[in-house]
Amino acid sequence: MYEVIAILNPNTTTEVMEGKITDWTQIVQGFGAELHRVERWGKRNLAYEVKKFNQGIYVLFHIDGKHDVIDELERRFRIADEVIRYQSVKLSDVEYKASVDLLDGLKSRFVDGESSGEKRKQFSDDDTDTNQEESDYRYDESSDEFDDDSSHHEEDKS
Repeated sequence: MYEVIAILNPNTTTEVMEGKITDWTQIVQGFGAELHRVERWGKRNLAYEVKKFNQGIYVLFHIDGKHDVIDELERRFRIADEVIRYQSVKLSDVEYKASVDLLDGLKSRFVDGESSGEKRKQFSDDDTDTNQEESDYRYDESSDEFDDDSSHHEEDKS
């Protein structure tokens, strides 16, 4: 079992992306391999710049087959102008199950409306308190530093 992630140029249109996914799916099937999962994760920020892009469109594949299908996919990824990065990982049965469970768990959280953005907003709404005594840190604009001296709280109270 292989997990393959391709990152496409963020300017790739949906039609072109779907066409590439269809082509890659046909390659996998042509080699007699089984395609267990294709997930389109959409446009995400990259941790670092890749080929002058700060974002990319992520696509994940779970493929059960021999290594020759992965070799061919990677060859196609290198040729495709739309692909800016890719990675293929061979998974053991335990790793594959863990990956599927994680992906299904994340998917159900988003389907149920518990996206991380909503959780962050909910957390910040519940825990916002303007009490100055909660933080012993104050930003000093004149020195561009944080001061951790709690004596500033005494000045604020007077």
